[in-house]
Amino acid sequence: MRSTLPDASGFDIVVLSDLLHFHNSHPAILSSLTNLLARNESSRSFVAAGTYTPPHVCSNFVKLAVIEGLLVEEGVADDVWRGEKEVWKGKRLGSN
Repeated sequence: MRSTLPDASGFDIVVLSDLLHFHNSHPAILSSLTNLLARNESSRSFVAAGTYTPPHVCSNFVKLAVIEGLLVEEGVADDVWRGEKEVWKGKRLGSN
């Protein structure tokens, strides 16, 4: 059976979505992120926070990421949904 985990070099891309509102978990999230990312210039993490996450909470995460040595580039918060609205495409367990 093939493992879904990367070799010791890590993942090229890590996506984090809707985790930043757990303000006290920022150190643990960053620890996981730095352990999962490949250690090269082309590895990236894409981090998204919902509009319900206060700006000061997002700023705290960014500040801690910089302290961890991560290069941070912030995108524009324009409230434009760029994905599909329907996330669940299968049949829910227990539904008929």
